[in-house]
Amino acid sequence: MDARRQIAKVEREANQGAYGAWRKEFCKRYREVSSRICLDASKEQKAYLSSTGSTITCRKGCAYCCEQYISISLAHGLVIVDYLYANPKIMEAFLARYQNWHKSTGGSAALQALEHYTTFSPVVRHTPQALLDEYARMGTPCPFLVGRTCSIYRVRPICCASHVSISPPENCRLESTAPPLISEAVPSQEQLRELAMLGERVLSMHQETMPSLVYRLINEGLPEIINKLEVMAGRYQP
Repeated sequence: MDARRQIAKVEREANQGAYGAWRKEFCKRYREVSSRICLDASKEQKAYLSSTGSTITCRKGCAYCCEQYISISLAHGLVIVDYLYANPKIMEAFLARYQNWHKSTGGSAALQALEHYTTFSPVVRHTPQALLDEYARMGTPCPFLVGRTCSIYRVRPICCASHVSISPPENCRLESTAPPLISEAVPSQEQLRELAMLGERVLSMHQETMPSLVYRLINEGLPEIINKLEVMAGRYQP
């Protein structure tokens, strides 16, 4: 089947029947809860930074952090795809840029090693910083970056929303001799548990590389991905 016809077929199925109704309601609720969590964490972060005399230096167009490795859950992938369905021009831009991202990173040892810590993993493992640095050194921008601006800013991953720079923006360049100072607004375990309880366990527990997972959801759809995960889980049953 032609690639575009397959994408259109998956989108139609994602908007039909009981599954379509569930998906839309899930994405709506997930966005509401994740937005509140990020807002609460950001308020605490800003209050703390203010008390220490620090200032957030991140600005629109400063996209050094958009060359970092990012993984997301199936749940957040669903929300991003829902946003793309509502914004077809952003979808088209992503599909075009994804091919360049995949060509640049797909065969790299860094990405393959990083995926060992996320893909098909029942838990989020500690990712070695050396691997993250090796990926960043490739200098491949996120395929959602358009004109040094995030095209999915409203539904960006929590990890993207939670990290801010409090040092000069140029320090975030990998080749900078001055290390960046990064502040992280960490959601509480209770908040993350609330987010996880919005859907089936697999939606929050299964993680994959962000661009790859979004691309899979667009081309395969959530039901097909879950079927494959169940088959894989069956192979490892004792």
